[in-house]
Amino acid sequence: MMRKIILLSLSVFTGILYAQITVADGTQTDHRTPIYPYYGYSYSQIIYAASELNAQPGNITAIKYYYNPSATYNNCDGDLTVWIGHTTKNEFTGSTDWIDISTLTQVFSGSVNFDGSGELTITLSTPFAYDGASNLVVAVDENESGYDTSSSYFYGGDLGGYERRIYTRHDTNNPDPASPPAGTTGYTGAKITFIGLTQATCAAPSGLNAQSTSNTEAQLLWTENGTANAWEIEWGPYGFAQGNGTVVQTTYNPHTLTGLSQGGVYEFYVRSDCGGGDYSGWAGPFAWAQPPVNDDCSQSITLPVYQAGAGSGNEQYFSTANATSSSMSQTSCDNVGNNLDLFFTFTAPSNGNLKVITNGPSGNEVEAAVYDACNNAALVCFDRSNEKIITSLTPGNTYILQIYHDDTQAGIFGIVLEEGPDAPSNDECFNATEITSLPYNNTQDASTATNSRFVDCNGNGMNDGVWYTFVTGNTGGDITIQVSPQNWDAEVAVYTGDCNNLSCVQAVDDGVVGATETLTFTSNPNTTYYVNVGSYDEFTDRQEGVYTINITGNVTLSGSNIKQSTFDIFPNPAQSYISWNASYDVKSISIFDISGKLILKTSPTGNRLDISQLHRGVYMLHFQTDKKQFTLKLMVK
Repeated sequence: MMRKIILLSLSVFTGILYAQITVADGTQTDHRTPIYPYYGYSYSQIIYAASELNAQPGNITAIKYYYNPSATYNNCDGDLTVWIGHTTKNEFTGSTDWIDISTLTQVFSGSVNFDGSGELTITLSTPFAYDGASNLVVAVDENESGYDTSSSYFYGGDLGGYERRIYTRHDTNNPDPASPPAGTTGYTGAKITFIGLTQATCAAPSGLNAQSTSNTEAQLLWTENGTANAWEIEWGPYGFAQGNGTVVQTTYNPHTLTGLSQGGVYEFYVRSDCGGGDYSGWAGPFAWAQPPVNDDCSQSITLPVYQAGAGSGNEQYFSTANATSSSMSQTSCDNVGNNLDLFFTFTAPSNGNLKVITNGPSGNEVEAAVYDACNNAALVCFDRSNEKIITSLTPGNTYILQIYHDDTQAGIFGIVLEEGPDAPSNDECFNATEITSLPYNNTQDASTATNSRFVDCNGNGMNDGVWYTFVTGNTGGDITIQVSPQNWDAEVAVYTGDCNNLSCVQAVDDGVVGATETLTFTSNPNTTYYVNVGSYDEFTDRQEGVYTINITGNVTLSGSNIKQSTFDIFPNPAQSYISWNASYDVKSISIFDISGKLILKTSPTGNRLDISQLHRGVYMLHFQTDKKQFTLKLMVK
């Protein structure tokens, strides 16, 4: 009888011991998840796919992470919060594509114990009921100030070839999980054990793949990990929600799909049928693309331009994986390596500004160029980013948009075009924002600033971004300018003089992307100063973005007398002439094209100017009056 009791106890203990599933099992190091001990604060989310879990429904009672046992973790163990939730999301498509924390369940909050064993077990105060079918997301917020060493890392592994990890970290700013800042995505993540879950009895397939065999056919294949000889497939357009796809029963591996669209982007799931209604969990999705239609500029596909903010939900998906490198891929934008490109056309919106939004598995790696015709020189180039702003286009004109990847990063991307916002009011030095008192603080989006010229301050060149101006009073003193950009590399310069003849005082470009720039200078009394905030690059027109500027100093400012806003031209757009209303005499008019080249300088008589000699496009008009200066944008149709 005693032997039976012992055996029964061992059986129960063994069942408890193996009621756990480990995912992302690997020994890769320097992981930024679940927390980043080398920084003061961090927040992360990781998606673990249902196919990786292959679990029966059950309650998750604890989770376990694996860390380097020889390092210290004294500054990251005191205040941890963990959330778990079901999600239909398969990956993070960009730096801001966080899963809303309000849709997750908080399962733990408090301190944890790094006991030197290399295993961190977190017992959940609220067990999480897993449904056995959905993907899981685990979010971890580390709120204790201070940081540990570079060897204070966790172990992890691959996340199935998808960007299922996103994290953010900072030494001094604690991110808010309800509104996290832009993060960094990746294909690897923390190894984790879900305690309380058991494997499904029917093994799930793995190693999904798809190969196009023609423009309209593809073979789907996978690895069977059990004894099943029948499978169920669900497939559809990229991003489809399971339950809305086409379901196919098959006894063939590989399985052939027909009737596909050339250039179409698809994905599929598969599960094993072990008979008698016993199915494995779904494996997938796996995405693939048929050979592209728009592989050459002459085959460009037309994309619609939606109103500002109306593009969401209208994304179209493409892939550079089967694209070739065209003669236009080696441009001034990127002449290094082999670029695989696709081509699109669009019609410039009425304000001449366009926003290109990309997402998808490789969306944050897409580069772009814009042309006014095939084989012409690029008008503007874009590095890798999720949003690209094109300014000063001619409304109604058709342009070519080239999207490309380096051949080592080719893959699927989503794209949608929207009308871009108007240029900032302080886009030009002549229209600089006037500051009348200190301290001054302002947050601005300069993503549509036009680069009418490159400016230089003692050898520090930069884009002509946006401008501020102020005049000191009867006493000078130290003034500090601090600019904090969001996800772009800013430079700051201070000048005296006037917009036609700037004299450098000081410039600063100490940081990299997202770094705060700080400049302190000693001002003179009764002096006009100009502040330029723009991209660091002195050769390429690069897009600015959102930033906060803070100007402080024990200095009294006076009115600037530089400009006033009551000066207007009409009609605009114009075709043959323009007129203006002003209480000042216009002494001269200088007309510049969008590259900053002087096209015409004239001294008008009256308040009317013939512009019939100007070609269709966007121009900047600088008016010099007897008292003030004005710069206005003109569209010639």
